[in-house]
Amino acid sequence: MGDFDYWKEYNEWEWNIPEYYNMGQDAVDKHVNDPNMKNKVALYWEHENGETRKYTFWEMSTLSNKMGN
Repeated sequence: MGDFDYWKEYNEWEWNIPEYYNMGQDAVDKHVNDPNMKNKVALYWEHENGETRKYTFWEMSTLSNKMGN
């Protein structure tokens, strides 16, 4: 393996994102219908004051839908 050139990779990198891409569907909603995943933690949140929260895939989907509506 040769030397890694960060700037070369950075300048040549291209995203391959479909024109109509729904990140919420791909990252969250597809897990809600899986009984083994919907209650697993999707997001750990921590405020600078030390307050913490955990959100499951189901909760993230519900909150996302609520905001969208």
